Amino acid sequence: MGVPWGDRPLESGAARLWGGGGVAGAGFLIAPDLVCTCAHVVADALGLPRDLARAPEGTVRVEFPLLREADGTIPEALAEVVSWQPVQRDDSGDVALLRLDRTVSNARPVPLVDGSAVWGHTFRVYGFPEGAAHGVWASGTLRATQGAGWLQMDAGPDGGSRIGAGFSGSAVWDDAQGGVVGMTVAAGRGGLAGTAYLVPSAALVDEEVLRPRCPFRGLAVFGEEDAEFFHGRQDDAERLAQAVGTRPLTVLTGPSGCGKSSLVRAGLLPALRARGTTVSVLRPVQGVRPWTALAQAVVPVLEPAAGEVERLRKSEELVGLLGDGAGDGRTREVAAGLRAALERRSGSGGHLIFVDQMEEYAAADPVAARELLTLLAAVAGAPDEGTGSGTRVVATARPGSLDVLVTPETSGALSDAVIFLAALSAKGLRQAVTGPVDATSGLWLEPGLAERIVEDAAGEPGRMPLTEFALTQLWERRERSMLTHAAYQELGGVAGALVGYAEDAFRAHVPASEEPAARRLFVQLARPDDRGGFTRRPTPVADLDTAAVAVARRLAPGKLVIFGRTSEGTEIVDLAHEALTRLWPRLRDWLEDSREFRGWQEQLRRDLARWEARSEEAGGLLRGRLLAEAEDWLKRRPEDITSGERAYIQAGRRHRRRGVRAWQATVAALAALLMTASTLAVVAVQNRRETEAKLRTLASRTLADASDKQSERTPGTAVQLALAAWHTEHTPQARAALLRQYVRGQYLRGSYRGLWRGRAQKLDATPDGRTMVVRSKPSGVGPQQVAVVTGVPEGKPRHYALRGVPEGDTRSAVSPDGRHYAIATPEGGVLLWKLDGTSRGPRVLARGVAGERNVNSARLDFSADSRRLLRLLTFSRPLPEDDGREGLLGAWDTGSGRSLPMADEVIPRGVVLNDAAFGVDPDTVLLLPWLRGDNREVVVRDLRTGRPVRKISRRTKSGSLSFGGGGAYAIESDSSSRSYLHDLATGSSARLPGGSITPDATGGYLFDTEEVEKGGYSEIALTRPATGETYRTRVPVGSEPEDLIAVVSRGGGGVRVLAPVGDTLMVAEAHREVARESDKSDTPVALSSDGRRLARVSHGRLEVMDLVSGDRRTAALPRTRRNRDWQVTWTARSTRLVLWEPNGTELSTYAARDLADRVDVRLDMGPDTDKRLGTVDAVEPLYGGDVAVLTAGGALLRVDPERGVQIGPPLWADRTPLDSGNPFAGIGRIRARPGHPDQVAVAARNDAERGRVELWDIRARKRTGVLSGDRISRVYSDFGGSSMVFSPDGEELVVQQYDGFLRRFGVAEQRAKGPRIAVDSTGDVVGVTDEGTVVTFSYATDLELWEPATADRVGVIRIPGVNYAAVVRGSRLTLAGDNWLQSFDLRPDTWFTDLCKGAGRDYTNEERKHQLPPGTPSEPPCTGTGP
Repeated sequence: MGVPWGDRPLESGAARLWGGGGVAGAGFLIAPDLVCTCAHVVADALGLPRDLARAPEGTVRVEFPLLREADGTIPEALAEVVSWQPVQRDDSGDVALLRLDRTVSNARPVPLVDGSAVWGHTFRVYGFPEGAAHGVWASGTLRATQGAGWLQMDAGPDGGSRIGAGFSGSAVWDDAQGGVVGMTVAAGRGGLAGTAYLVPSAALVDEEVLRPRCPFRGLAVFGEEDAEFFHGRQDDAERLAQAVGTRPLTVLTGPSGCGKSSLVRAGLLPALRARGTTVSVLRPVQGVRPWTALAQAVVPVLEPAAGEVERLRKSEELVGLLGDGAGDGRTREVAAGLRAALERRSGSGGHLIFVDQMEEYAAADPVAARELLTLLAAVAGAPDEGTGSGTRVVATARPGSLDVLVTPETSGALSDAVIFLAALSAKGLRQAVTGPVDATSGLWLEPGLAERIVEDAAGEPGRMPLTEFALTQLWERRERSMLTHAAYQELGGVAGALVGYAEDAFRAHVPASEEPAARRLFVQLARPDDRGGFTRRPTPVADLDTAAVAVARRLAPGKLVIFGRTSEGTEIVDLAHEALTRLWPRLRDWLEDSREFRGWQEQLRRDLARWEARSEEAGGLLRGRLLAEAEDWLKRRPEDITSGERAYIQAGRRHRRRGVRAWQATVAALAALLMTASTLAVVAVQNRRETEAKLRTLASRTLADASDKQSERTPGTAVQLALAAWHTEHTPQARAALLRQYVRGQYLRGSYRGLWRGRAQKLDATPDGRTMVVRSKPSGVGPQQVAVVTGVPEGKPRHYALRGVPEGDTRSAVSPDGRHYAIATPEGGVLLWKLDGTSRGPRVLARGVAGERNVNSARLDFSADSRRLLRLLTFSRPLPEDDGREGLLGAWDTGSGRSLPMADEVIPRGVVLNDAAFGVDPDTVLLLPWLRGDNREVVVRDLRTGRPVRKISRRTKSGSLSFGGGGAYAIESDSSSRSYLHDLATGSSARLPGGSITPDATGGYLFDTEEVEKGGYSEIALTRPATGETYRTRVPVGSEPEDLIAVVSRGGGGVRVLAPVGDTLMVAEAHREVARESDKSDTPVALSSDGRRLARVSHGRLEVMDLVSGDRRTAALPRTRRNRDWQVTWTARSTRLVLWEPNGTELSTYAARDLADRVDVRLDMGPDTDKRLGTVDAVEPLYGGDVAVLTAGGALLRVDPERGVQIGPPLWADRTPLDSGNPFAGIGRIRARPGHPDQVAVAARNDAERGRVELWDIRARKRTGVLSGDRISRVYSDFGGSSMVFSPDGEELVVQQYDGFLRRFGVAEQRAKGPRIAVDSTGDVVGVTDEGTVVTFSYATDLELWEPATADRVGVIRIPGVNYAAVVRGSRLTLAGDNWLQSFDLRPDTWFTDLCKGAGRDYTNEERKHQLPPGTPSEPPCTGTGP
């Protein structure tokens, strides 16, 4: 075993690179799978010239000579170049990063430290000069940088070996900083012998390859996941942990911005969870009763297996108990019962209830806050002195709120509970600045910057969030991984960073016309406090008007405001940090202007809460002067008063009128008695219909929400609830839920619940899939269960449970004929069940034989005729009777249960086995040894004699290997997802198509999964080794996907995937798909309009793939003296491709069916046109067959791609001078108009900045219209998106504006129509369907669908990969990536019909009882959709 990381940080990452002639040089790990070395070392290793401009192909052998594997060998791996900085003329560069094909155990990345100020620091370095292949050490003193940017280092007199050839690529360890300061790159010669040079660490980090993670939190609170970056509060964290370990109640108090919440979340909770403590987090908000807030927080711990609806029911029961206890004086009794229940369900370290930001609750509703603290004090119990277990409470609050919280009942508990947290000291603040930087490999602070930040922040109130925000802004402005003084100066220091960012973000996303809505939003996000300032107020989204919510959603990506949910599920919006109320002038002015109104409104809200809590008694209504004041505010600020508050004021008005008009009420009552019975009946019917309609709407929304929440836990139920929501009523929520389930379950052909209990964990299956055995873990603490499921391929599943199943990490197998099931225990015992439809117990074939052997694993396999069972037991500490062998083989007859004779020589001495299986001949056994040295063979041996029958050599150096096909073949796969089929009968080998490498449960297919979204779906690629056929499908997954898959072939060539997901068996259809190699480059791809062919530039050639037939053609690119950023565009009829370069002056067109048919076109702008104005901005296919080109200067060119000629002179759409000083100016945009072969919409560069789109007829050479709006957005993606797109009939143009809104323009009317659509401001428009649905791209959510008439978001489509093309045609969206293809119908009725065909069923009894709200139709959701 290697030495642990903490003891030898340099040695654990030092690497040796080999070439054909021996050691080529050194290297070192900078990430778990990334090695850094010199570019010339890689060239030497591959036998190539050192002046390579491009990254070389091929693999390099990398070893870690100072580490050892478990068997004593030196760890090694193969590596490919992923980043290349060749040697430049000024000697800079010479850096290469290599990706390992596997991670090496015990190898750890070296810590990179700053290399800018190291004069006089001692260093050590490990290299491989000639004759020292095992390496030598050298040491010396660091100096300063020289002309090429290299850092000089001088060998010391006692420094060991002189640094020379063979040290290139080695890490230089700075003893003073305790990290690697750079990489050895060159050594002096002659008079400079003893002097060497290194590339400083800052130049080694390629952020395109080594993706950095920001270690700062901005204005957000540190969470548990941020513990490694939380510094400066170590003493406070220990003090808090000691208090929590000895007290039932702890209240952490301190000023705003001192970091109370972060200390608990990042400093306390991770440590407690590590000790086995369970945690409930509670942040109470105004309007939520204390017992409701507590119940919602603890029920997930009390009922961990309950679904969302069941938890809501349990929460309501607990709320009733707590409320009743508070009402009749039994709070302590009820709290004791709750404490006992929590301790039964908690971990070994007890349970902790964390109440965050208690001061907000106290300010909003002091009475409720006191009730909550009283309840929490009663629930908390003294920790056990021995184990620390018990139920404890930690709350954060400001000192001023303690006066509000204290009561006679809680004064004693509070007096012992309070811990004061002061503002961070200068020392702690410096640790908070430098600690996260030190914890982030490849990130540095410019010397003196930390001290400058600490000095600036030391006097600021709320210094910690301000400092974190400034650091976050510095990180975003870093220069080559360095946080710099220049960027800090530009930000305006600690305080200026926040103010400048807030104002810039506001101006970028809120136009002047929407400032009133923004003011209404921000005024509601803070309330006046009793110290003359303001405190944050989390505000329910439902209390804000639509315009204010739209502003909030546009500001949220920039973290100026934050969306979240309460424990009850209510969506809220909140200020990013309270410091904004104090430091942002715009917000401070708004709040001061509204102080009087907001003070009155907060009091009104407290009165409203009391009135509602007292069952809306008349005595709680406003009257007299209070009512008059409320009516006055209602007139002056109507848009700032919520509907609930308005109703409360109106109730007071009605009560006032009621006394004056009492006699009128009496007369009205008498008149009502004279109404005819028929009138009463009509009113009753109408009321009932209205009530039923409201119930249906509410039920549909509830079902849709429940579907989303069930997606991660029970995907089958999620589909059923989405269907139920749509069947109940076509609400927007139901449509969004239906879309999500359609995307996940498009290929579903069946969904079955109740076949086993709990979550599936293991799957065994027969080759035909007719018998499946599922091992599952029921909810709670029950034992594992094993269920036998039959009849699934026929659509008639049956199931029963097996008895006598052992606990622990067992191995299992089912016989090919489905008649037997076997389990091997960790001790080597073997149990055999007869699968005859009964729940009988097993037959014991072998008892445990482990004894004192240190068992590694047990394996089982049935023979192809199902008559024999084989068990392999491997161990690392053999007994004397094992004769030196580290494995035992046993075989049994499945009919009689007797042991079968076997030669001892079947397992040779000195061979450690990884796996064993029967061959096609049951008298032979296949042995797969662990990869050791030159032992890379699969051996087929005779069971009776032990003699080898056949040997098959591996094709790869470090690939994995598994058996399949009943012992007929072996599958070998390497780290590059290449697979090989070894025929064990003939010994022949062949490459398999596709990248699937994992055998499925039947042994007949290989699969590979890619989870696209947590709780979403997995893309599954399949390869059938026997035929080489490849397939693809999609299956919903839960929050903990297990990759349990059985693939069965069906008549007619069909294939279905049987996938246990949680408690549901999903059956999905797989479709044939041509296997394609994934292109690791980020070159954009282009999809033909019919969705059939994909084009891309890959490895220096144009490549066209037919996604249906698999035909692949390539062609050479046009010759050029420099690398080009090629773009590919299909013509409208997909007969030719146009290859072009942004800012270029030429086009090349290729015939799609014959890429050798290429025509080059040089664009002609005329003799008097500045060359820069004639470079290409955009290329657009015209529906008439030609191609339109828009140049940087605003000229339109028409090109015939068949003949390769430009038709006519330039047509100038815009001749205004370009703004060359604007570095953020985008390029021009052009879109062809459907139904009008020669018409286009054009936004030249200057026009786009002005929000102007011109309509042109290119053939007639005239402008036909102008559309005017706001500034047009840039194009952010490379997959075919745009900032403009026409509707399919060409009558509307959808334009994405710079402020993040989509606007629809009527082409005939030449003006905007319909509401604006608020979308991601850094996204693009993809297309519009025949039904008018708008499809957009968003970096945050992939693809989004929008209903233009209402501006509502229909839903989201998550997609695999990052490099793809998209086409909207008719009602379908087609997407294609390097090795995948997806197609979606975008009509909700089709989603419903397809899901019903694949997964439609009746409700289960459990669903009817717990999942269906009032208003849901009783019939199955798919009623009426059948044939």
